[in-house]
Amino acid sequence: MEGVWKQCRSVALAAADANRQALTILLLPGAGSGALALRRRWAHGSEPQRAASARQSASIFLAAMTPTREQILAASAGWVAVVLNVVPGLGAGYLYQRRWRAYWITSALATAWFVAGAVLAQNADAAAEAQNQLVGLIGLLALAAVTATEAGLAVKRVRADG
Repeated sequence: MEGVWKQCRSVALAAADANRQALTILLLPGAGSGALALRRRWAHGSEPQRAASARQSASIFLAAMTPTREQILAASAGWVAVVLNVVPGLGAGYLYQRRWRAYWITSALATAWFVAGAVLAQNADAAAEAQNQLVGLIGLLALAAVTATEAGLAVKRVRADG
């Protein structure tokens, strides 16, 4: 972390000297060493040309420091994603891995399973109630097992690729 801070400080000082502006760099805790926020404060009402140069410098700097999707996935602990997909279920491990599409697909499948169970249970007699609940629970456990396996394999695949 020390090396990242020194690099950020030197880039900020160079940009401040080149553009006569004050740059404040904040390291965001918990978001990894690449997560940075830049705040610009203009010292003497800058010219449009300097402002454009500063924006370009800041965007290039932030783009270089932003981790890719694969880097985020490779940095995540596979076992945490597996446990979060099994214990609370419903794709919570995908939230940990920041895999939004997989999370929403899992949420849609779980919602469809609940709705199908409710619709089919409307006209069922009392004897079939216990069987319907058992089928619903087995379906959710199967969904949790599939998503947990997929989350673990996704981490392995990304780490193996690179």
